[in-house]
Amino acid sequence: MDSNFTPDGSMLATLFRDSSIYFWNLNTFEADFKISTTEKELQLTCFDFSRNMHHIVAAGKTSFIVKWDISNYFGSGHILREVFKLPEGFHSVKKIKYLPDSL
Repeated sequence: MDSNFTPDGSMLATLFRDSSIYFWNLNTFEADFKISTTEKELQLTCFDFSRNMHHIVAAGKTSFIVKWDISNYFGSGHILREVFKLPEGFHSVKKIKYLPDSL
């Protein structure tokens, strides 16, 4: 559904219809990491990374936005997740972009 290179250019990340994100090693073309969610009804279709690669934000065909804190994911596999509901009257997100932070 969507794909992005990680901000450091070391991996390609792809978002699939089941709302899982795979991280592909560009040297081996194998998936080294995967983030998945059990809530298939989220219907995530777009995502982006924070510039420091500590967060991923994703949205799609429902009124929810998901933010993952992946700052410890590649080392310890630990992920924190937050789900936000869009304001009343909004039902989907076509494109999402992380704004540059001040760091």
